[in-house]
Amino acid sequence: MSYLGKNAVHAWLNYHGINNTIRDDHNVSSVTDNGTGIFTVNFTDAFADGNYCAVAIPSRSDTSEFLRHVSYTNGDTYSTGSFKFRCIKDSDVNGFDRPYNFIAFIGSDV
Repeated sequence: MSYLGKNAVHAWLNYHGINNTIRDDHNVSSVTDNGTGIFTVNFTDAFADGNYCAVAIPSRSDTSEFLRHVSYTNGDTYSTGSFKFRCIKDSDVNGFDRPYNFIAFIGSDV
């Protein structure tokens, strides 16, 4: 049973960023690969407004790497129908494709 409405997990994604494949998802129609470490998640059903929250965890390839994080950059796509994010390393602003990216989107769907 899914919980729908205000403050619900409207969409989520388990995504392979190296070969651009969706492992599993809810309410995600596709992911656009915009370049190394830059992706746009396209929602099947749009949010009611643009005041939603994205929570994400990218993978590391081994324990010797710096921590990686997902970043939203001002000016990137942040709309009711899609969300653009970047996977970057703390020590570097260049993007990195990661094999595991987990992201959930919380907000109003009605």
